[in-house]
Amino acid sequence: IPEAELNLQFIEFDKDVDAALNKMTQNELEAVALHEIGEFVASQELGESWRALIINLPRSRAEIMARAVKDLLADCLSTLPGLIENYNPASLHFYAANLVSMRKELFPSFQDAYQTWITTNDLKPLKRLVATGVKHWASLANDMLDCHTKEGGGNLT
Repeated sequence: IPEAELNLQFIEFDKDVDAALNKMTQNELEAVALHEIGEFVASQELGESWRALIINLPRSRAEIMARAVKDLLADCLSTLPGLIENYNPASLHFYAANLVSMRKELFPSFQDAYQTWITTNDLKPLKRLVATGVKHWASLANDMLDCHTKEGGGNLT
């Protein structure tokens, strides 16, 4: 992607802010829907035990980490594959910009694949990352569930 394309030229804020925000919101609705689909699938895969794990980690770094792991699983199951398949560059940039805090800390390989896509316009690294990400995040979530079970379902903080 040419450097000039990264300067928010996907949406022209300088001409009409309200129209630009409306266009951006409409564009991002796809990503939101894809993420919610991923959340649903991840919840089905992880089961009720995941809710119990979250309940036992109130207001802790461990709770934030567990929520981030499930979000990243959802993103690799649905959000990122959908954005890649539909080739929505603006949403991919928006996703990258909003990958902050714990999710960014846990998923540094995303930045590498994202930077490769920006410089080469090659989606293969992102596609590979998504494929390995599903396995990785599902495995990590299941390891967290196993740990929770071994601890007797008590508070893991």
